[in-house]
Amino acid sequence: MSLKDQALNARDASVERCPIPEWEPDGGQPFYIRSMSGKHRDELEVILDQPSTSPLRRNIRAKVAAWSLCDADGNLVFAESDVAALGERSAVVLDRLLLAAQRKSALTLPAIEEVGKNLGAALSGDSGLSSPGI
Repeated sequence: MSLKDQALNARDASVERCPIPEWEPDGGQPFYIRSMSGKHRDELEVILDQPSTSPLRRNIRAKVAAWSLCDADGNLVFAESDVAALGERSAVVLDRLLLAAQRKSALTLPAIEEVGKNLGAALSGDSGLSSPGI
């Protein structure tokens, strides 16, 4: 096998179990998360470099989930065409997946870190947001 074939056929994406209780009914198949491909990570970095009002930043959590959620063999579960539907799922679940993808792909992008800080504050009850009447 040539070095080229060796590199292009390597199973180099790290995969680990990613429990999503909301999506795994009793006896349901488990989800896994894998490190993002270089292509997807580059795309994410370009998106996050855009102003927060950029349309490219819409559905970013769903995009990251689609680029990271996989089966036990590392095969992605979702296609680009599934991103809009995935974006309709729970923001809480998508936030957890974003943080898991950040860790799994060694992302240190400030915009992703900011999401993590906001999520941590929200989970601790110190989000700085108030919801009168709720």
